[in-house]
Amino acid sequence: MEKFQTLLREATRRFANADHVVYVTYPLLNDPKLIIVVIGNLYQSLVRAFEALIEYEYYQKRIEYLPTNFKDNVLVFQDYILKRYGFSQNIIKILEDLHKIMVLFHNSKKVFR
Repeated sequence: MEKFQTLLREATRRFANADHVVYVTYPLLNDPKLIIVVIGNLYQSLVRAFEALIEYEYYQKRIEYLPTNFKDNVLVFQDYILKRYGFSQNIIKILEDLHKIMVLFHNSKKVFR
């Protein structure tokens, strides 16, 4: 199995996890702390989907450079993949917003448990 297929499968799994928490777990527990779980799963799902598309483009030899960090992934996606597949520029903004939330959450000194 190619790496892009593995990444796509992981993205789908993370999205399904977020969906399950939103529609099944959260209504049962009504715990606001589950929102960060949903955001984390959505973020990981989107990152894996980005990586899968970049990996696929690299596999098809449409891009020469395989990025290794978040900022480079976003730049390659924006420069090569966004137009090719007709994605909205908003997808970049959503990913960056989710990234900021996750960074703030991981760097926060207080975590309510």
